[in-house]
Amino acid sequence: MEIHHKSLARKEWPRILNRDSVLGFFEESGLKGEMQLIHVHAVTKPLTKSYEGNGGSSCVTILDAGYYWLQIAPENAFWWLTVMYDSQLQLVEYYFDLTAGNELCGSGESGFADMFLDVVLVPGGQVYLLDEDELEEAYREGTVDEVSYQLTRQNAQELMAGLEGREEQLERFCWQCMGQMLEGR
Repeated sequence: MEIHHKSLARKEWPRILNRDSVLGFFEESGLKGEMQLIHVHAVTKPLTKSYEGNGGSSCVTILDAGYYWLQIAPENAFWWLTVMYDSQLQLVEYYFDLTAGNELCGSGESGFADMFLDVVLVPGGQVYLLDEDELEEAYREGTVDEVSYQLTRQNAQELMAGLEGREEQLERFCWQCMGQMLEGR
């Protein structure tokens, strides 16, 4: 098992056949960083995910032709947010990758080292913690050391606690970012 590096542009993903994107910057409520809006025009096939746990379940299409992905990469944070909207700009989900820190360079080539663990918030407030088994395996194999393992788990718990009761605030922030990005196209 290895730690994967993901980029703001998501050019490493062959499922997306045709897209356009715009890069921007944000500063809000003590957070600042980069963001990129990707408008997907064609895919090899749609991507659907099913989530179970925390007293609920959800099955959603997170990528298809016409979808928008708003990626928000804050400085000095250990998470990276991808907000997925369908072709009608209806919110699909908020997807937080837990990271080893975000590498921001200001040119659209920013990225992060993915620490396996993910937090998903779907409309209605249900929160899912994903890929705990992958983090555990990476720790057992020595891919992730003790300090990084504990920090990633702690950051996930803090993120989940911070989302509780704040879906409307997150939605306003993301729509503000989305409006800025749509104007820049």
